Amino acid sequence: MAKKSKSEALADWREAEDTYRTIVDGYLNADSVKRIDKDAAVEIAKARAKADKRLEACLHRLLD
Repeated sequence: MAKKSKSEALADWREAEDTYRTIVDGYLNADSVKRIDKDAAVEIAKARAKADKRLEACLHRLLD
């Protein structure tokens, strides 16, 4: 598989960060605070890990 372009890597990272933010906002919204249970914690952790992975890939690509 060919390497992604710099703009594709950046777009992937931004998308992952937006997804993470959307998930977290659902639990931190002052109007409708939801309880963070085990399933929610796993969902949040997976989204954060994906965003971090995409950031690392983006930085590697930008520094090539």
